[in-house]
Amino acid sequence: MSAELKAEIDRVRASGVIGRRGRLVDLFEYLAKRTLEERPPKEAEIAADVFGRSVQLDAEDASIRVYIHRLRKKLEEFYLREGDAGHGQLILPRGDYAFVLERAVPVAEADAMPAQAAPARWLWGVLAACLVVILV
Repeated sequence: MSAELKAEIDRVRASGVIGRRGRLVDLFEYLAKRTLEERPPKEAEIAADVFGRSVQLDAEDASIRVYIHRLRKKLEEFYLREGDAGHGQLILPRGDYAFVLERAVPVAEADAMPAQAAPARWLWGVLAACLVVILV
């Protein structure tokens, strides 16, 4: 268990962005607990444990995925409003039911990225020079 991940879960929880009660809060708390225990649940487990449904999920029932989508949107809303405070962002990757702490690319690394693209600019320069020679 990552202390940073737990701290970010606590920060999102304390913000109230998910709400104070209801299914979305229950889903957040369930996923937080299972993430911190390093036991990501399956969709059927979420249906049974959070929504009180039969473990035998009907393939046509998309309500769990709808709530997961809403939770992702609430997290996006939180980070748009509050920022990541240098800790990274709590995300729920598509197709997964466990939170991940995603770190922003540090400024030093972001500044280094254009330098990696320099060979591509050099290639375009060579191609432009060749074109000029051919056309002249």
